[in-house]
Amino acid sequence: MEKIIEPDLQPLIDTWSPIVVAGLNQLGDQRWPPHQEKQGFLKRPKVIQRFAIEGPIQRGDEVLWAVSHTISPSTFDIRGNLTEGEREYWIVVLSAKDVPVFRIDGAQSDAGIPAKEDRLQAALDEALAAGPTRDKFYGNRGPLSHTRTTRNPAIK
Repeated sequence: MEKIIEPDLQPLIDTWSPIVVAGLNQLGDQRWPPHQEKQGFLKRPKVIQRFAIEGPIQRGDEVLWAVSHTISPSTFDIRGNLTEGEREYWIVVLSAKDVPVFRIDGAQSDAGIPAKEDRLQAALDEALAAGPTRDKFYGNRGPLSHTRTTRNPAIK
């Protein structure tokens, strides 16, 4: 998580970060259900989450969160060349204007969502139905860290 520079954004982050992260956790669980890995005969299975959440990260006067799932990792081949990976993700953007609004970027973008918990949840449900953005990347960092390899306009 990057340090928030603007002190004006801190109250928004303190208010909205737990709500956005809970919504993204729900979105991730529905899209990419957890996998159970057996540990042994008498041990309980280990639950493995198949997604990662990033954020909050400040970009200008916006705060971003992302939920992502790696379909195929970016790895090194036998010659030592870095291969392309593939992932799916959604990005939630909170614009700190006079009236804060959310934007959700996935396979489709939904902008101008009022900063109300029920409206955000409804928009996340619509984003789940529309699907995530599918992207190719190099390395092992999340979608908020890869600015060159993405086509998503939410990442500047």
